[in-house]
Amino acid sequence: MSATANDVITALLAQLPGVVALQGVAIVDGPPLQADQSMVSTDRLFVGASADQRGLAAEGSNEGSPMPGVIDVDTFSVACLAEAWTGDTNPASRRARVFEIRDAVRTLIRPSSAMIVLGVQGLSSAHVGAWSLLQLQTPKGIYAGLEFRIDCEARPSTV
Repeated sequence: MSATANDVITALLAQLPGVVALQGVAIVDGPPLQADQSMVSTDRLFVGASADQRGLAAEGSNEGSPMPGVIDVDTFSVACLAEAWTGDTNPASRRARVFEIRDAVRTLIRPSSAMIVLGVQGLSSAHVGAWSLLQLQTPKGIYAGLEFRIDCEARPSTV
């Protein structure tokens, strides 16, 4: 059986709260509520969430083989959204903060050669991929968001 996007999201939610660089960051399973500004002074990391209105948590594909005994490969991306708010109107520090949050995730998923990626059986690789920076001036101050993908490749543990 191959690792799935659900396995990766579950592993991230279990491991991210223990990352020192993310202390004080609210780790959230899934997307923010529409127009949720209740935690304006809190940095947040949404796992399995994107900034768009479709509710995209992950997307992927399977490269199957018609040859018997050849292992299929699942490739997928898990969507994440880092948010940082402040009460002022200077966006530089908030932009820097969302990249710090993303980099903490990058460090977590970068295994040594002897480790199973994120502790997920069948997950052969994971890395931070494409990203998009968002910033807005709001009545409650500057908002910066960094939408990024964790690109994964999974192979079944057995054929």
